[in-house]
Amino acid sequence: MKKLTLTWKKIISTILGFLGIGTLVSCYGMPLGYSSVYISGSVNGDIDGDPDTPEQPIPNIEIRVNDEYQGTTNIEGKFFFCLDYEGVYKVSFVDVDDEENGSFKTKTIPPLDTTGKSDIDLGPITLEKK
Repeated sequence: MKKLTLTWKKIISTILGFLGIGTLVSCYGMPLGYSSVYISGSVNGDIDGDPDTPEQPIPNIEIRVNDEYQGTTNIEGKFFFCLDYEGVYKVSFVDVDDEENGSFKTKTIPPLDTTGKSDIDLGPITLEKK
């Protein structure tokens, strides 16, 4: 009877051990260096005015990734968004507030390749006036 109880304790301990590791991985993600294309990362930068006033930030510019809404620039012209997968993305900046902060042309930057990168700083991006 004692041997049977000891065997059940080992089985239950093993199962609980695997569940504990699964919980850790699901909460905190896979460790860095793990070979996977599912790596989240962030992209940030700021939108500046046209070449005549490049130091002037532009708020309320919409950021689109692969033609899907990701957010808008804040009052300082800064933006931040996250991507879930490594890959190549089309990123566009669209003036959606008409004349409120000036009227600017939509700008699409060269394709953004996130392979092997977790944090990308696009730096200042200048928009042209319409």
